Amino acid sequence: MTQALGGEPLTIHGDGHASRDWLFVEDDAEAIEALIEAPLDSVAGEVVNIATGVDISVRDVARLVLDAVGSDAGIVHLDERPGQVDRHIGSTDK
Repeated sequence: MTQALGGEPLTIHGDGHASRDWLFVEDDAEAIEALIEAPLDSVAGEVVNIATGVDISVRDVARLVLDAVGSDAGIVHLDERPGQVDRHIGSTDK
């Protein structure tokens, strides 16, 4: 965001096809707060996943950021990171 707001190009590794489950920080905080306030007997010993269950590519997020701030600075592609994982997506099962 800082680069985009400053009119600088965004940098991403590889072609940007890798995708992630992006979670808005306020949604994450709200979910954690709900767990803290939940009756103890309903959450004690339980594993709870906090995710969207939807993945979006790094390239698409970069383009959305540039569009949101009205920047045409573009994207600079760096070498792919060794061991790059193509897809990270959270479970929403529970």
